[in-house]
Amino acid sequence: NKADWLTGMAAATGVLGIAFGRWWADAVAAAVISADILHDGVSNVRNAVADLMDTSPSKVDGSGRDPLPARVANEVAKLPWVERARVRFREEGHVYYGEVFVVPAGGQVDAARLDEATEMVRRLDWRIYDVVVVAVGGLNEHEGEGTDAAG
Repeated sequence: NKADWLTGMAAATGVLGIAFGRWWADAVAAAVISADILHDGVSNVRNAVADLMDTSPSKVDGSGRDPLPARVANEVAKLPWVERARVRFREEGHVYYGEVFVVPAGGQVDAARLDEATEMVRRLDWRIYDVVVVAVGGLNEHEGEGTDAAG
């Protein structure tokens, strides 16, 4: 609606400018309208590409990353059998999908503990829609994008 009334006002201003003898007012109004359309197009393309890329979760106002992945990493790292954890979440609309990679203390963990950890993560926040907790042998410092925590 904002774009509609802005372009309507610019067009009306251009017509009024011509009525008052300002021959260039229509061209200025057209430039303002085209700049507004170009701005909308660029921002919409940027948002569409970000959605396709499965961006990291961000705050609703866009001021930074959502603290939920760090919270999940810290909670998983508190488990007594976890030496280190890394969380990688993606945002799709208002829900999160992701993986939690854990390095088990002692090098091994059974499937029941992984299932318990998965359920614990799901209960942390309603936005966590689908998550998988996976045991790994180690976490490379520079591998992938994620949030780390040590237990």
